[in-house]
Amino acid sequence: MEKPEIKTDEDQKYFDYIIKHIDNVKASFKANGRKISVALALSEDEHELLKQNVEHHDESKFSKEEFHPYRQFFYTRANETKDRVIFADAWIHHFRNNKHHPEYWVQDGTTKEMPKIYIAEMILDWEAMSRNFGGNPLKWYLDNTDKMPFNETTRRIVEFVLPRVYHIDDNLQLK
Repeated sequence: MEKPEIKTDEDQKYFDYIIKHIDNVKASFKANGRKISVALALSEDEHELLKQNVEHHDESKFSKEEFHPYRQFFYTRANETKDRVIFADAWIHHFRNNKHHPEYWVQDGTTKEMPKIYIAEMILDWEAMSRNFGGNPLKWYLDNTDKMPFNETTRRIVEFVLPRVYHIDDNLQLK
């Protein structure tokens, strides 16, 4: 991973956010990677590949195509206006370069089945976001399921795995 050029406090804050998110994905793998692999019936080789994916999770966010457009959108400086077009281009670059995003699997107007290893990484990504913003991946999925571009097989797999790994308590915390 090559560190992007950091010129402002906002650049540094966004860089620190990415590092924290990647660390949260690694922590999620350590906490629940084995449970997710078991629920998905991943082989030992697939589990090791998942571990490798986690080590390189979201590295494209450091690229010139993503870093500054994302920073400008989420960590806007006082003299800036959020540019939704530039951000949209960065988002497209991101999901086209990260197979753990369901949007990657929408090709030529057809939603393809996500391989289980990328479903596992996607769920770990959701857990990492929950670690940062609170909540629970199962609750988040239930609240956002209508926005997820899954084919029916992928949806069934996700809905099989999530309640086997996560539970919703009164505080919607990870259990």
